[in-house]
Amino acid sequence: MVAILATAALAFVLVRSFASGSGTTPEQLRAAVVTQLTTSLEQATPADHANHGHGDVYGSTKVLCAVEVLGFEPADAKDARDLRKVYANHQCAVSDNGRPFDYAVKTSGPLVATWGQPPVVTVVLQQGADYPDRVRAAIPAEYQEKALAATINPDALADLRTRFDRSVAEFWAAFKASNPPR
Repeated sequence: MVAILATAALAFVLVRSFASGSGTTPEQLRAAVVTQLTTSLEQATPADHANHGHGDVYGSTKVLCAVEVLGFEPADAKDARDLRKVYANHQCAVSDNGRPFDYAVKTSGPLVATWGQPPVVTVVLQQGADYPDRVRAAIPAEYQEKALAATINPDALADLRTRFDRSVAEFWAAFKASNPPR
């Protein structure tokens, strides 16, 4: 819970400071967008998690995500307040029962976020033969190749795995604390 609040506070500070328009670089804007999208995905409602393909998320279930921005509208935005749409790839892993990352339920693929506070995220789910057509319908042509590849920056994936492993360790520590040996 503390980690979620810290992430949300960081996202708020980053988006707020970068939204001011004072000297925001393209890298800072992208970093703020990644932080906000990651937070939005991770803190989604159970219904949103189901719509994103994460399955049943309830109770102590955590969804941890990595995001890579493909682009946004307008393409020349310098300020988060100017954004209308954001196109990205994501990978999320569900940490629900202490299972290791390699065996966790995971989803990945492109998404479209209508920008706001919070962003409204629509994930293009990968099932079905019409998946490439749905990606092409949702993602502008210049980002479609990367969207269809659904790849994420290796550093972002390494961070996701580290955070996931920490979540699993916390799960087992809490489990052991609540179930002492007899």
